[in-house]
Amino acid sequence: MDAIPMFDNYCMTVVQRNLHMTVPWYLMAGTAYEHRDKPIISDACWTDLCSLLEKNWDRIVHHHKHLIKFEDLACKTFHRIRERDIPIVVKNASARLRQDGPPPLPPVTIRHRSRPAAPQN
Repeated sequence: MDAIPMFDNYCMTVVQRNLHMTVPWYLMAGTAYEHRDKPIISDACWTDLCSLLEKNWDRIVHHHKHLIKFEDLACKTFHRIRERDIPIVVKNASARLRQDGPPPLPPVTIRHRSRPAAPQN
């Protein structure tokens, strides 16, 4: 039997760089596990993802966040979300990740504060 590829490191890197990405990762991973029986992250990573989403709930903004109930995060569950309610873009992204693997991570950009101009004499 072939080993199931898991994308734990990729997932955690993405969500640590951008907390708003916890929403699509929660939806993709939940879909893959609950509705496709083909997990893309380990149970331990799922627990960490749910905890991160729960801890930062009020700070996270995403157009699919309304699909997730805060109470589900404490239970680390995805059972309440019906397959028909999951956006097709989430289903496709989850399947693509499974089939093709993750895309390359974008480079980390460091934002510098602009400094006031030096006074001219």
